[in-house]
Amino acid sequence: MTESIITCRDTDSGGVLVRAVVYTERATIRFDNCHVQQKFLTYRSDPAVEFRIDDLRSVREAQQSLWIKTPDGVVRVFSSWKNYKAFRKTLMTLAPESSDPWYTHPKLIFVYATLIVLILVLLLFRFA
Repeated sequence: MTESIITCRDTDSGGVLVRAVVYTERATIRFDNCHVQQKFLTYRSDPAVEFRIDDLRSVREAQQSLWIKTPDGVVRVFSSWKNYKAFRKTLMTLAPESSDPWYTHPKLIFVYATLIVLILVLLLFRFA
């Protein structure tokens, strides 16, 4: 039996190939240059990482993209990438949407940081 491989890819603004590949027989997914670890102030993507599909935390469609949350980071696959529809369909059947809480969204780190700074500034002026 041959393995089914579904690839979704594009090139970033620097001409670097970014892609996500689903290997259906192995039930794994590989990310090249698009997986960003969820660490404070991390902006670079990992060159290549691979996960079991069962280990994915969530797969959601929002903002014309597919947001894939891994055990240690996040990937955003844009609908403009080549083969997006087939990739989305395959991944959504293998890894159904999960119910990750809204407050774990990766972009909320900036909201949290702003709120902390605002509270610290208010406390500083109140006790100064």
